[in-house]
Amino acid sequence: MNEKPESLPFTPAQRAAIVAEWRRIAAEPAPFNPRPWGCLAVIGGLVLFLALPQLGLRLPSPWNTVLLAVIGLLVAGGLLAGVFLGSGRYGRAAARAEAALQALSGGQPVDEAARMRHAVDLIAHAWVSDGPTLSAAVDLAQARQRLGANLAYVVAVERVLAQEIGDQHVFIEPAA
Repeated sequence: MNEKPESLPFTPAQRAAIVAEWRRIAAEPAPFNPRPWGCLAVIGGLVLFLALPQLGLRLPSPWNTVLLAVIGLLVAGGLLAGVFLGSGRYGRAAARAEAALQALSGGQPVDEAARMRHAVDLIAHAWVSDGPTLSAAVDLAQARQRLGANLAYVVAVERVLAQEIGDQHVFIEPAA
């Protein structure tokens, strides 16, 4: 199982299966992203807090306190949703990449279809774009070591994706 990527010619059916798996993963809906709603809640709460004195709205004593508490909860909830909850993309990608890496480096025999699915899953989830940033979901140097003999297979699958889909550079070096 110590094959080189060049010695792994895929049949047209295997190439089609690799591309189909990539497209299936790409078509999966992204996790719900609460960030925009959190930002909206913070901005709305702050606007209300600053605008209420300008509007001259006078409420009886207990309702004034209740309104301020609701505005405070709106701002705090918005901060929680916008800053701390995040979109869940990184967590999902990291979990899927780690599961694929575990399956490929586990040492247990894996059938060819599962091996292909795990390789595509690892490639598809190795990098995560979560807004303006791009993050590695797995440590690629460590992943190379953990893959062992399966690294050549993953690189061969990645080359198929690079040829069929476009730039996929996780374990292969981009052409200069």
